[in-house]
Amino acid sequence: MTKNQKHKEKSVLKQFFELTKDKYLDLRFFYKLYNSAFNTIGNEEKRKKEIFYGWYKLNRAILALAKQIRKSKIKFENVYGIPKGGLIPAVMLSYQLNLPLTSIPNFQTLIVDNISDTGKTLKKFKNYKICCLFSTPWTKVKPTWSYFEKIDKQTWITFPWEKKQNDT
Repeated sequence: MTKNQKHKEKSVLKQFFELTKDKYLDLRFFYKLYNSAFNTIGNEEKRKKEIFYGWYKLNRAILALAKQIRKSKIKFENVYGIPKGGLIPAVMLSYQLNLPLTSIPNFQTLIVDNISDTGKTLKKFKNYKICCLFSTPWTKVKPTWSYFEKIDKQTWITFPWEKKQNDT
């Protein structure tokens, strides 16, 4: 926390306790006041919205993607998951499509990743058929198949296999 943020926090706390000195202490009010103060601290620190993407949604997305891939009638020899984010979705798709996993992709390989955000990771696979759970309108490499579209650059998607910072 920067010096400016610490000062702002003290100011908000002082303001809150002055407002509630003779009144019933409403913690919901405090929470709103505190969050409104710290979600708007200057432009130097933009807060990102985090969305947890659980196993249930992941399974539904994999089933839908497998159906789309089968419907395309494209025949693949195997599935390659881009480390680290694409490994688990690749394993799940390999089971659904009854295809083996590979560590060395060729042009008959289905490339799988969790998200095509900027497209930087997928750039070397742009001539392959690509499947992603999420895609964005601003990606440089559009996947052949994707289930969701992320439309907000400030949103951070956390997948169930990722460790959160506060996890031990």
